[in-house]
Amino acid sequence: MEHLSDQQLLDLAGGQAPTSRQTSHLDVCEQCRRSLAQFTTLLGDLKIDGLSTPDAATLARYYALAGEIQTQPSGLSSLLDRLVAVLSWDGRTQLAPVGQRGVAPSAYRLLYSTPRAEIELMVEQAGAHRNVEGDLIPLADAPVAPALIQLDRAGDATPVLEAETTAGGRFHLRDLPAGHYRLNVYGQDGSHLVVEALDLS
Repeated sequence: MEHLSDQQLLDLAGGQAPTSRQTSHLDVCEQCRRSLAQFTTLLGDLKIDGLSTPDAATLARYYALAGEIQTQPSGLSSLLDRLVAVLSWDGRTQLAPVGQRGVAPSAYRLLYSTPRAEIELMVEQAGAHRNVEGDLIPLADAPVAPALIQLDRAGDATPVLEAETTAGGRFHLRDLPAGHYRLNVYGQDGSHLVVEALDLS
């Protein structure tokens, strides 16, 4: 049996309509169906990465906003703008299924809460690195997203990674070494949400 080529599978994953021959082949070929699913997932990840990566103009806009917040230290305003997120759910602390105690989960959920928004993180372990799917969930009337996400190492304010959420609040952080981080979220509403101790172990 002659399998579909990588280019044909990539075209199909990108939305090209299959020919009748390709449809017939996919109906009977498990290997090509698996390959097509992998290409579809890959293109989806690349699309999320592209949406998450801010361009220079977007970064400049967020930097200006962050600078404006930091140069207006009027007590109450500053407190309202900078909100420290509290960990309200850690999937690693939940009871493991019988027979799996002591086995570290390969993926887990973290949920951080502030009065303005919740920050939900799905962390997937990939060897020594971590991939994070994030969701910024507004709790107030004013939407926070789109927002700039800045990640830096604990104790070092230099960002190691920057991303922008979609208008719906989704973002993606890839290939992070396991460790301790601080997550800053600069919202379009002027809010600054902070996860002071993000443990990606």
